[in-house]
Amino acid sequence: MIRLHGSSVLGIGLMITSLAGAFAWLAGWAGPARLTSDRVLAALAKEAPQPFPAGFRRAHGKGMCFTGQFTPTAQAAELSSARVLSEPSTPVVGRFSLGSGDPHAADNTSHVLSLALQLKDSQGTEWRMAMVNEPFFPTATVAGLLAMGEAFAPDATTDLPVPARVEAFYAAHPQARKYLEWSEKAPWASSFAVIRFNSINTFVFISKRQQKRFVRWALHPRLPFKAWPAGAREKADAQSLFDDLPRKLADKHLVWDLVVTVAEPSDPVLDPSRPWPDNRQRIKAGTLTVSALSDQATGACRDINFDPTIVPHGIEISDDPILHARSGTYAASFNLRQRENGDKSSGKAVTP
Repeated sequence: MIRLHGSSVLGIGLMITSLAGAFAWLAGWAGPARLTSDRVLAALAKEAPQPFPAGFRRAHGKGMCFTGQFTPTAQAAELSSARVLSEPSTPVVGRFSLGSGDPHAADNTSHVLSLALQLKDSQGTEWRMAMVNEPFFPTATVAGLLAMGEAFAPDATTDLPVPARVEAFYAAHPQARKYLEWSEKAPWASSFAVIRFNSINTFVFISKRQQKRFVRWALHPRLPFKAWPAGAREKADAQSLFDDLPRKLADKHLVWDLVVTVAEPSDPVLDPSRPWPDNRQRIKAGTLTVSALSDQATGACRDINFDPTIVPHGIEISDDPILHARSGTYAASFNLRQRENGDKSSGKAVTP
């Protein structure tokens, strides 16, 4: 039996409904999911301000832009023929963000943090990534995410998820229990600079010899992980994590290594809810170094749709259904922001 008590479970519920609701609301093309999305949105109303502030991203709305460089290793070019992995260095535009549906949320309210990148090679070809500190998704399909959002929607009377709904969901989606365990037990990060950011979804690297390999990747921080204790987190300023970024930049600590994990034939390459074993081949493909920070309302990341299915020659997307749904979701969010703002700035939530 799932025990549901206190603010920790409510926080998990809000995190889950935020993730599910983003897909539900923006992916109205999903046919029967339209009716489901209306119910999920009712749960989302507790987390995001209503009406939703114009011009902000519907998911991970609070963020900060950055620019930097990606420098590949010698081994990277053996994995893929993508120019980014063979040229001396590539300019990067990126964005740090809070995994909340509220663009004005306090930094101590979201366990999930994100890092997104746009790498543009010498020919102008782009590789975009959108990574999170979650090690895996709750479910393997969009339908599963929507069902999870409904199951964890807080009851109007208790302000907590209804145990019977949660139990029914886990009976149908047993893999999602591991996500709940991660949500409850994983330590909160004290800084963006100490986080490992994961692609979660699977991609295909194609070498110059046309060898295809299923891969996932992650950005491993140069700084060791440092947890954010509950006591300090509760007393923290609303901008604590974002205020820390300029300090880490001044100390040259905003550095990550891109590590590519190569799948074995038995690995679940199309299921982002199932992590691969730790003993898989891992190759350091390069290093990301952040060199400057800027406000998301005026910075270079403002008008970028960090669609993870935009990849260069030498990389292909897999048939992972969540990956394809993310593309449609991000596009819908981008188009909506453009319509709301026209030529005006897109969401001033954080200033470095």
